[in-house]
Amino acid sequence: NNIVITSAITYKKEWRDEVRKESPLFMEIFLDCPVHTCIKRDPKGHYKRALNGEYDMFVGITHEYAKSANPEFVIDTSESSIQRCSDILLEAVLKMFSAIDR
Repeated sequence: NNIVITSAITYKKEWRDEVRKESPLFMEIFLDCPVHTCIKRDPKGHYKRALNGEYDMFVGITHEYAKSANPEFVIDTSESSIQRCSDILLEAVLKMFSAIDR
């Protein structure tokens, strides 16, 4: 079996719901991080430019991210390193697929 992980910033819940309908093994993983932490981590200054009105559309600043009520998994990226978040993600995906293979 192959496991495919796709990063998709789908800020509208209905978009995620549509993908869920089309993909029988869909697993929504929400990477949770407060906007103020995203701003601190932004090496290219996109959040600063969005706050200054330079972007018409910027999720988290000009457009709200519509959180899902029940994602299969949530990872709080504000408190963990990239490596730890990657490990958590891998563990969750492998656990999901091992349950399916049985």
